[in-house]
Parts: sequence; structure tokens; C-alpha cells
Amino acid sequence: MQHWTVGDVDIHAVLQAVIPIPPALLFAAASERFADDSLADYCDAAGNILMAIQSYLIASEASRVLVDTCFAESFLRTRNIPDRFEESLAATGFGPSDITAVVCTHLHRDHAGRNTVEHGGQWVPTFPNADYLV
Repeated sequence: MQHWTVGDVDIHAVLQAVIPIPPALLFAAASERFADDSLADYCDAAGNILMAIQSYLIASEASRVLVDTCFAESFLRTRNIPDRFEESLAATGFGPSDITAVVCTHLHRDHAGRNTVEHGGQWVPTFPNADYLV
């Protein structure tokens, strides 16, 4: 997991998943696959771009701010893609109730999908003690 310290602030990348994307879906002029071996760290054997879906946790003594919340768990489950969000967040030493603010850079489903979770037939905030900011 990526981690940086800037002064008294720790910044953690919270990885949810790595998703293979055909280059032509992202770039209009791209080929159907990347075949360049120099891109091996960024592409799979089929030539798909490996796209990391992740949040950033900014933690200080006073607050824990999560920037974007990634996809909803059901989005990955229905596509048979392992969801590592909970495991990655736990690796930072914090859990959902420790988050004091959620900042959504925008409201696409890969940035705000995990803002809420279904619990007991009702939708509730995933991070119950957080202020949500858009």
C-alpha cells in the first residue's frame, strides 16, 4: 500500500481494485490492446490497461479525511472483481467509524458509490461519523 508523510499528516492510498480496461475504451485513437513490453507494470498479458480504483485517506491527529469512496461493493461483486476496500482501509489502522470527513471530488459511481451501504433494508452512510462534502 502506498503511504506518504507530509509534516504531521499521513496520506494512505486505499486500494479497492485493479480493473483491466481495453485501451480503446479510454482513448479514441488507441489500439484494441497495448503490446509494448515497456508497459508491463501498467498492462495485463491481454494488453488491457490496469486501472487502480482507490481512495486517499488523509490522517492527522485531529481528523481522518477520505477523498472519494470508490465503487459500491455490489458493482464489483456483480462483475466478479475482488473488492479490497475494507482490507485496504483496515491496513491504514482506521475503520469506517474513524473517518471524520468524506470529500467527493465528483459524484461518478467510481468516486461516490460507497458513500452509503444497505443495512437492515435501509441505506445508511458507510462512514457514520463523517461529514460528507461534495
